[in-house]
Amino acid sequence: MHCPKCGQNYPDGYQRFCDTDGSRLVPNTTEVRTGVSVFSSILSRSESISRDEVMPELPKDLAAGDRRNSDIERRQDEQMRAFFDQEPEDELLGDIFVIEDEPTPKFFGRRVDPKQIPSGHVDLVERGLLPIILNEFDISNPKNFVGKTVKGRYRVTEMIGEDDTGFAYLAEDRIVGDKRVAVRILTNEDFEDEITSSIYAEERVSLSHINHPNVARLFDSGSDTNGNTFLVSEHLDGLTIDEILLIHGEFTPLRSAKIIRQAAYALSDVHNEGILHRDIRPANISVALLDSVETETEIVKVNNFGVASGFPNDSNLSYQAPETLDGRIPTVASDIYSLAVVAYEMLTGRTPFDGNSAKELLRQQRSGLEAKSPAIRRELSPEVDQVFEKALAVDPRARFVTARDFGDAFYSAATVSLLVPSMESEPEVAEDVEI
Repeated sequence: MHCPKCGQNYPDGYQRFCDTDGSRLVPNTTEVRTGVSVFSSILSRSESISRDEVMPELPKDLAAGDRRNSDIERRQDEQMRAFFDQEPEDELLGDIFVIEDEPTPKFFGRRVDPKQIPSGHVDLVERGLLPIILNEFDISNPKNFVGKTVKGRYRVTEMIGEDDTGFAYLAEDRIVGDKRVAVRILTNEDFEDEITSSIYAEERVSLSHINHPNVARLFDSGSDTNGNTFLVSEHLDGLTIDEILLIHGEFTPLRSAKIIRQAAYALSDVHNEGILHRDIRPANISVALLDSVETETEIVKVNNFGVASGFPNDSNLSYQAPETLDGRIPTVASDIYSLAVVAYEMLTGRTPFDGNSAKELLRQQRSGLEAKSPAIRRELSPEVDQVFEKALAVDPRARFVTARDFGDAFYSAATVSLLVPSMESEPEVAEDVEI
């Protein structure tokens, strides 16, 4: 290696720059290896030629220009030395520094106004209104909730009911046209511990994935700014069992058998997902009439899953199982007991036990059935009473194992000896759909 300026020689691979003037060293041979060098203008002179041999005598003006060129070359050499000192991992092709690819240019972002970013859904409210205001619920004035929007999507149009668990409203889906939903605000949901609260939260998530023909779908859930839980579920146009009892009175055995079997199948399938209802009563079972070309059929929907806490109240006292009245945790057997009470009321027009308090009702349950269903209604077979004795047993272990078992047993017993000849004129109830 030698310096192209001063001609001083150095061992190969020993260093890159001249100690005298800082020039980059070049190979002693006259061959130049192929490659693309960013310093080709500096290294173009591959032979060691002294300045005196080329220009022995220069005019003063040219000498001044040469000094300027020397200063430029000196600054370029200093920049090269600084460059190599900062890049310890230089890539060399032979003895010539080569850059294979040009560096990728950096693109700097620009400042964006958050109000100009698309929201990803339709604009349901006026700009400038905070969504938190639209989701508020004032328990002191529940009717004021009409007109507000839940989850930025469901606009409340009407208040349709109130019970011990909270308030129910009718709402319209602002995204899906002509779709109505039921919005329920739970105001008495006070869990004793975090474990119970997490169980209910997991059940509601699981319910949102259940698509059963006999279960009212749960679309969404959450809580408002005041901490009240709300549920958005399928709106049912049919009448509930308690409304039918109030309007038409008792159900015929065949119609009761078909309705209870559908409800039992739905309840059993939901139980298999680890979900309890805890509030089976006539108000939570709807019967909708479906028009068809050949005949009119009825389809049953069990609704309000994930609403009740499982504790007795004024609305469900007569339908609660003995263990829940005694303060124990509801189970699958508790739901089966409640469904059996509904079936008994559909046939007889009354509940099997009519105590005015939890203590009095529990005493009657432990005493057993006093009014047998065949004695109340002559066309019922004794097998119906046997089904009720098993389903309404005080000990949960003595009841049917699954709700489906109860539905099948009740259907068989209620349709054994039908004595009413006008059954064919009744609306048909849709047969059960296997999932």
